[in-house]
Amino acid sequence: MQSIAALVPRALLFDGDAYLEIKIWGRPAREGARLVLGLGAVLGIAGTLAGILGWATAPALADVRRVLTAELAALPLLQRFGPLASRVAAALDWPPLWAAAAWVHPTPLLALMRLAIGPAGLLMGWLAYGLAAHAAARLLGGRARLELTLGCLALAEAPRLLLILAPSPGLAWLGVWAWVLAARFQALRAAHGLDGWRAFWAALMPVLVAICLGGAALTCALAVALAGVL
Repeated sequence: MQSIAALVPRALLFDGDAYLEIKIWGRPAREGARLVLGLGAVLGIAGTLAGILGWATAPALADVRRVLTAELAALPLLQRFGPLASRVAAALDWPPLWAAAAWVHPTPLLALMRLAIGPAGLLMGWLAYGLAAHAAARLLGGRARLELTLGCLALAEAPRLLLILAPSPGLAWLGVWAWVLAARFQALRAAHGLDGWRAFWAALMPVLVAICLGGAALTCALAVALAGVL
């Protein structure tokens, strides 16, 4: 049995037979967990280096926040709108917004946290998606055991390596995310023997559920923030 890491180049090229090889392994989930942790470590190192470089070259977030929340409201143009200027400044001072900005453009200490958060976060995401996708595939007629599903889906995470080329969020992330989703489709199709449409919905349903839950949480958070401003 060859290492699952040796199958990564084939997975990047959408070789569906790479997932079929995992079906004959004795413990695919264990091998998959090793691959996911390795990917997370590589991405964590890349994210740490990118974060430190960004901190050294970008303006301090504290200065940006001060400009947007204090000095922006004092502009004569916004003063013409009366109370709206202070409301806009208060909305821009929403703590979750700056917490997200601090993660994208971290201080060196926060950037070093990516060394641990990268592997742990990717592992938890792989397990959560794997459980949800496995349940969806079984509901749609799949017959694979959970361990095989997790092993194949671990290989589908391989396109995340391309995030090394674009460590900061942007349009490139959308392309990599679409690549991962397409690989997950191949993984579920090979593991469960599903036809194209059933494998498509098995791969997409966990994403749709996560988007709905995330959208509901964000809507509630925004409603609470606006209620405190207005």
